[in-house]
Amino acid sequence: MRMNTNSLIFCGNSSIDRIVTKQSTVNIIGGSACNSAIAAVLSGHKNISLISSIGQDFPIGEIENLGINTEYLQHHKEKSNTFIIDDENKRISMLNPTYLPIKIPDNLRTEHLHVSCRKGVPFIEAMTKIKANHYSVDVMWSSLKDFSSDISSLLKKV
Repeated sequence: MRMNTNSLIFCGNSSIDRIVTKQSTVNIIGGSACNSAIAAVLSGHKNISLISSIGQDFPIGEIENLGINTEYLQHHKEKSNTFIIDDENKRISMLNPTYLPIKIPDNLRTEHLHVSCRKGVPFIEAMTKIKANHYSVDVMWSSLKDFSSDISSLLKKV
């Protein structure tokens, strides 16, 4: 079993967030796991890995330049999941709404595993396959009703 000592692994979605205002439209890196990994590295933590899926348009170099380990990212020919946050029209929508599949690696061990319980994320598989000394999860309030029975089965581990 591969062991990443003092490591922190984030498992979940990576996306592109397109923010539309009257003044401009900008694309930024998004997704719960990707944003959490970036926050951790910016706070000074080292040895951070990301388990996620990205499309061919994802700016992977930006997270690699921060020192985040991307060896567990699955690369897809399709475009990345893109969330459109349209401030001008007060709505949120999603381009290419089929989530890119995330494959959980075998025989992985880490100090801490953080899993984002979101649609398209195999969070039960991640929590059972990846061996960690510490586990944590996050879930969006809007998704809680969809995953409440699955999450309650994990509470002893978290």
